[in-house]
Amino acid sequence: MTLRRLAVASSAVLLWTLVGISAARASVPANAPAVQRARVQSAAALPSGAQVTGAVAASAPVDVTVALQPRDPAALARENRAVSDPGSGLYHHYLSVAQFASRYGARSADVATVAGALRQSGLAVGPVSSNDLSLPVSGTAAEIQDAFDTSLAHVRLADGRSAYADTAAPTLPTAAASLVQGVSGLSTLPALVPEGLASHRGGSGQAGEQDAAHSASNADAVSSCSGATSDASRYGAYTAPEIADAYGLDSAYSDGDEGAGTTVALFELEPYLASDVSAYQACMGTDASVTETSVDGGAGTGAGVGEAALDIEDVIGLAPQASIHVFEGPNAGAGPYDTYAAIVQSDAQVVSTSWGVCESVMNSVGRSAEQTLFEEAASQGESVFAASGDSGAADCGTTDHPLLGVDDPASQPDVTSVGGTTMDSDSPGSTETVWNNSHGAGGGGVSEEWTEPSYQDSDAVAQTSVTCGSGATACREVPDVTADADPQTGYVIYYDGKWTAFGGTSAAAPTWASLVALADASSACGDDSGPVGFANDVLYDLPSSDFYDVTSGDNGYGGVSGYAARDGYDLASGLGAPDGALLIPALCGATPGNEPTTDTTTTATTTTTTTTVAPPTTTTPAPPTTTTPTTTTPPATTTTIAGTTHRPAATVRLSAPRRRSARVGARVRVRVRASDSRGLRLRYRATGLPPGLRINRRTGAITGRPRRRGRFATRVTATDAASARSVAIRWTIRRRASRAPGHPAHNK
Repeated sequence: MTLRRLAVASSAVLLWTLVGISAARASVPANAPAVQRARVQSAAALPSGAQVTGAVAASAPVDVTVALQPRDPAALARENRAVSDPGSGLYHHYLSVAQFASRYGARSADVATVAGALRQSGLAVGPVSSNDLSLPVSGTAAEIQDAFDTSLAHVRLADGRSAYADTAAPTLPTAAASLVQGVSGLSTLPALVPEGLASHRGGSGQAGEQDAAHSASNADAVSSCSGATSDASRYGAYTAPEIADAYGLDSAYSDGDEGAGTTVALFELEPYLASDVSAYQACMGTDASVTETSVDGGAGTGAGVGEAALDIEDVIGLAPQASIHVFEGPNAGAGPYDTYAAIVQSDAQVVSTSWGVCESVMNSVGRSAEQTLFEEAASQGESVFAASGDSGAADCGTTDHPLLGVDDPASQPDVTSVGGTTMDSDSPGSTETVWNNSHGAGGGGVSEEWTEPSYQDSDAVAQTSVTCGSGATACREVPDVTADADPQTGYVIYYDGKWTAFGGTSAAAPTWASLVALADASSACGDDSGPVGFANDVLYDLPSSDFYDVTSGDNGYGGVSGYAARDGYDLASGLGAPDGALLIPALCGATPGNEPTTDTTTTATTTTTTTTVAPPTTTTPAPPTTTTPTTTTPPATTTTIAGTTHRPAATVRLSAPRRRSARVGARVRVRVRASDSRGLRLRYRATGLPPGLRINRRTGAITGRPRRRGRFATRVTATDAASARSVAIRWTIRRRASRAPGHPAHNK
């Protein structure tokens, strides 16, 4: 199906001015001193084709959420960057929700000031949220209008739906207004649309149980039943095992990692049928835990348009032992903000959202309040992935009049934006192109709201025609990464009682979320490292060979010129599609461990071998007003085995993944990290490499394509002028990937 994006008509402000609706006002004594007020945000913008039909009844109940200013936003931004930067002493020193609240939530006195101002107008104010960033508020329409000095009017949308909206910019007493980021719920205009579902085709109504006719995929986590595989072949779509094979997620399965112990939170503004999910699990032979949280009354009942089912079943198929937590809220009023807030406060390790809107439709206050939530997510170690949109570079405007633009929340600087490709076969390294056909195109472009984040400094495409912030031309660019999104090479799911092929960046976002869930559960992340958290700092620091670089196609769409794919980063495919065999360990590998190291130092007169066990580093996080953490490292314990002690000699430190798996013929790249205590030049060598692989003697990178199945033990050694260090890597090389019988290759 094609869903039209909401657009703001240029005549909206004039239309509101002509409405002239008078709000109910409380009686004020003539001699009462005037209360100074300040604007909190702009009035709701009326969508194109909408009409005002009258005033909201004074007695009608209205619920809103007041978002509070965080304490010391600058310090929050600094800590947010530090916990995500591998070069920082605070890297992966995540906060709990309670720690975040005590450090960056609104102060108790500020909460009391805002709550008091609202209660004076007769509003009921609930308890502050667990992160100390929002207050739930309710009252009649008359009370809401009086408290915020605005008017509420009924609106009929162009598609016949009804809503209400505020017709004047809301205000609060000045002392309270300065403590408020924004107010959600003064308008119930639909806020977001699913970023995908550009096309779907229904298949058989037979769910099918796992049986001997399962997919011939080599993935070890799930095996799809005949109902799924037959319809996938019929429509040119892919089953979960085929997606896992294509993107190297099965390398995690072979290590026993299917996502156990991790939680993936899904942001949904529509319902789904539990029976669809049960049928999918029966086919795939999975029993993933799926729980729900209803926010602000939930999202209604029924099957929805398929977005929720797609997100849930995508994660089940790719990370089948991860816990899936579905957060369902209404797609109006305070629903979207409250749903994101509930997710962030749940402290799930991974978050996926497939809903969005042109970033210019959101007012600056709404974007800022949302950004604070994503900053909180990063500080708590939560990875957030968002679909970039399905109209290419023209993700704003209407279907009839598309405009250049990008979507929120994908353009948010603390979110990983996921674009879309056409995957012509399940060997995407050489065949993926930017998705762009009659069904849509992968979203990407330049933000007009956010300046360029530091992680894009070296990769961003130079711009001169788009400005952001206060006129800068160095702006946030999207997407960050990409994955299969073309409905013609889409994902087969069970929706509304039958097998269905869906596409869109809606599917690409949970695919990346599943990969990170596997990384969080892997031995590479481990207990000492913690979850991946906000991934962009690490992703942009990895070599391009850790991705399937997409170098062909563009995302010009609807008559709007777009951006072409190229080597490395681009605004049509980001850094590229995932190569799980390399990315899963790399996403965690930047964290230094506390493992014992063995250094061998050679001098002219003696050889001394020492075993050094470094105790855990104790780190005291920086207070909110400083950027410099205080770190205390206890002295290392050194045991001399033999030899005579001389002046401190150069020592080599070396780290590499302990286990790796790959397929025959598949591209491999392993990063070996080494350093020398005196900055001496290092040289590398390796013994026992699988046939077809080689090591670069200067960089230590292991690359190539394995030629033979089997298990291999490799020893990698880094040497300087006087010392050496070795580590072992155990390889599992499996047979070459094969396609399911009868599943045709796809060509554009």
